[in-house]
Amino acid sequence: MLLYYNKSFLGLLVERRGSVFYRPGSLFVGVFLSALGGALQYWRDRREAEDEWAQWAPDIFHHYGFQAVGAGVTFAIVFRTQLAWNRYWEAVTQLHFMYSKWADAFSQFQAFAEVTKKAANGKGDTVKADRIRQKQKRIKVNYALLSAFAADRLTAGDNQRMEEVSVSRARTRATMRVDKEQKRFSMPEMIERQDHDRTKTDDGLYVVFGVPSDDQVRLLARSFDTVATIMYWIIWDLADAMKDIDIAPPIQSRMYQELSNGMLGFNNCLKIADVPFPLPFAQLLGMLLVAFSAFIPVYVIVFTRSPIAGPILCFLLFESLWCLNEVAKELENPFGHDSNDITLSDFHLNFVDSLEDISMAEQQAPKKSPLRAVSPSALFLDYAAQVSADRVIAAAGSVQSYSVALGGADGDILLCVLGFGMLYNHTKLLAQASGKQCEGTANLSYALRTPPEDARDDGDAGVCVHFAAARAIKEGEELLIDYSQRRSGRAYSHNQAMHDPQLSKLVQFKPHLQRDSGCCLHKGCQI
Repeated sequence: MLLYYNKSFLGLLVERRGSVFYRPGSLFVGVFLSALGGALQYWRDRREAEDEWAQWAPDIFHHYGFQAVGAGVTFAIVFRTQLAWNRYWEAVTQLHFMYSKWADAFSQFQAFAEVTKKAANGKGDTVKADRIRQKQKRIKVNYALLSAFAADRLTAGDNQRMEEVSVSRARTRATMRVDKEQKRFSMPEMIERQDHDRTKTDDGLYVVFGVPSDDQVRLLARSFDTVATIMYWIIWDLADAMKDIDIAPPIQSRMYQELSNGMLGFNNCLKIADVPFPLPFAQLLGMLLVAFSAFIPVYVIVFTRSPIAGPILCFLLFESLWCLNEVAKELENPFGHDSNDITLSDFHLNFVDSLEDISMAEQQAPKKSPLRAVSPSALFLDYAAQVSADRVIAAAGSVQSYSVALGGADGDILLCVLGFGMLYNHTKLLAQASGKQCEGTANLSYALRTPPEDARDDGDAGVCVHFAAARAIKEGEELLIDYSQRRSGRAYSHNQAMHDPQLSKLVQFKPHLQRDSGCCLHKGCQI
């Protein structure tokens, strides 16, 4: 398909590649009708001069008939264009759906296999690890073959084959099937990924990780549905690997579900590639369009009576309707090698690149994100959590001492927000620092305060603990700003942090904050 810059008005008007307006056939007919309109106008002018032959010049006393036919033709063309656009967009949607589901299935198997292989290597079971590695390689190769044959099948659908053979008579699907079976099996043109030059944009060349072996070619040559055959190879390998994968079978079933969803998307694309626009509608619309176009010069000349405006209007009226019908014909068959068709080889290449990215060892999830990938707000929160834990350990005794240590009544609201943002991820750390037991996401206010009997009559400060994640603003503002500047490369003030969109996402318990004199978590609030 062609990509273009739709804001370049002049460039869009003069673009010829993929255009239906600049096609020689439509331009020739448009110019012919314009010339015919000019000749009719000259004939009418001669009649007014009482030429004996000019009495046969056409004349229309009322335009109702022509307008009625024009309204019907226009409605039919617009309706066909709408249906054609629906077919085109459905093809794009199902194509994305197909590749998305197949990529999901491969990524799931790759993750399961990597976890199993790592565990096997840890136990010294190199035989099992090597067996999993071979399965990964085989399935990766077959996935690329599956995409290549699926793209080639869509490109060679019945609609596209009718365009290529250019037959003058309609054919049934049974006839097309017999013709296909009588022909010799032809493999898609494939090239291995390491030999592919990415600077080339050859349409119809499919990149794979390994070309099929001779045995595979013989199997595919005998197959009536090559895509289903390769899908069976993948499912067989997955089933054979199930005994080695250290993942529960119900979880493994997700791979088969995603494969099935991908095949559903492929068959929906195949529906569009093989089923054409209904012949009766296309035939009737063609007849009406030809008849209407033949009367355009007569109608325009009679009611304009202008030797200049008449021919111009003849050309524009014909081109508008004819080209709109050509647009519909382009959109009806979205798979192929035309300029406006969906580029399946490009979709396939993107899918192969995704397979390669997923199968790379570097794609394993790191235990700790590298520093360069952490946002300033994340660094700020990380430091806040460490300071919070240190000050909890340093504080001792009463609830009030914890409150003062963590920010006190004068604690900055931002620091309280930072503390709340980190509570979920540092629950056990803070609970351990305070000497209390806390499991999961239990009430941190209980974990960080002294026993309830020491705080029951202590007022609001007794039942609430300030969870400021760093020093109070009067003590630690300069330290925090200096730290953020050293870690992120810029000063990260409190006002900037309060309006940071990433920081606001980390604050999960914002409704519980007290924004008047301090920041506390009331007794009983659960995190």
